[in-house]
Amino acid sequence: MNKHAKLLFTLVFALLGALAKGQVISSPHSNYGGHDFSYFSVKITPEEAARFSIVENTGGLSHQAFVASQQTGVPFLLISASITDKACQPLGYFVMNGTEQGPVNNKSGDGNFYLKPNGAFLVTSSDVAVVESGSIASQSGVAYGVQSGPMLIDNKTINPAFNANSVNRYIRCGVGVSTMGGERYVNFVISNEPVTFFELASFFQEKLKCASALCLESAGCDMYFPDRDVDYNAGGTVICRYIKYTIE
Repeated sequence: MNKHAKLLFTLVFALLGALAKGQVISSPHSNYGGHDFSYFSVKITPEEAARFSIVENTGGLSHQAFVASQQTGVPFLLISASITDKACQPLGYFVMNGTEQGPVNNKSGDGNFYLKPNGAFLVTSSDVAVVESGSIASQSGVAYGVQSGPMLIDNKTINPAFNANSVNRYIRCGVGVSTMGGERYVNFVISNEPVTFFELASFFQEKLKCASALCLESAGCDMYFPDRDVDYNAGGTVICRYIKYTIE
């Protein structure tokens, strides 16, 4: 068995072990409404919350190169963390290793970040949550947090700003929280083809039964996990930060 085959075997074996424990559900291709999506779901427990982090692409690497830089033989998930400015700085609330590096931004402006309501993805030592931005201040013990926008679903309702007949289509990615069989899951999704906000929100609501979901990025997002290795952002926008989940 050559080096590459051994690495592939290690990754697949580790992933299957996680799946067997029921902590992870993943699908590189899931059709809904005539559109193709990839999703990766993690059961929310204190043990799994501890496997999340945010990693920064300080070298300005392409998505494929950054994925390669993270390879250590332990399988993982990577997905775009949030919307940033041209200098790679987060537009809003940002917490790294328990230290707040950017405040909550409730200003008005142009672009998807400012499409209200917006929200944040938060990780504490024992929990993972997606909350509307007005609720960020009430959250304590945040280890990692990124504010992005817009909210796709808030309190089980699709954002009323979305138009079901929109022609504004991009590759889009997001994160949502659902309850299945009495267990809470955090679900990461990317469209494998251009979709509208309404279509992405509908996938979270109908396919994954999410009560809350947040758009992480549009037009410049990407996602990696072991059985999804296609780079739909090849040669595209540099992704400044990623949410990372280590599968063990």
